[in-house]
Amino acid sequence: MQEWLALPPTLGDKDLRGALYVSREHAPLITPEDRLSSESADLLAALLQEPDMAASLTDRLAAVPRPETNVMMDRLLERARQEQEWGVPAILNACLVVAAADPAQGGRLAAFLSERPATQIQPNIVPKIGDQPWASSVFDHWLEAKVSQSVKRAINARRPKHNGNLAK
Repeated sequence: MQEWLALPPTLGDKDLRGALYVSREHAPLITPEDRLSSESADLLAALLQEPDMAASLTDRLAAVPRPETNVMMDRLLERARQEQEWGVPAILNACLVVAAADPAQGGRLAAFLSERPATQIQPNIVPKIGDQPWASSVFDHWLEAKVSQSVKRAINARRPKHNGNLAK
């Protein structure tokens, strides 16, 4: 091992913080411990690099085994945690496509969205997720979390009327 460490280039006197920061921000978060098939690893890399194109991967995602969709959603949610505003960030598209391919992931996405701070929630996310089977629980949580009035209006506009009143 000492011989290996002595091989050029010598980096001991170099500041590598910039390279590490850039590589951490842009490298797919796939590790050997993920145990993804090559197909799933390719799909995950595509979802992370081009989340706006996620819909084109729907058929291929449907064939991914559940344990691998769990890993894929883990990595997507790790990337999603970097978002500071939750309108319709590109990573949401990738998460929604994986949740559609494996409905169990929808519950995980719902829990993740419910954990976002109320100040980060933007009204344009409401129609984006409104037709999801798990959206109602997220909307209920956001209303209790005291989201902005514009988000409340967007949520109430999607809810059915009860006795002439909008849902609270």
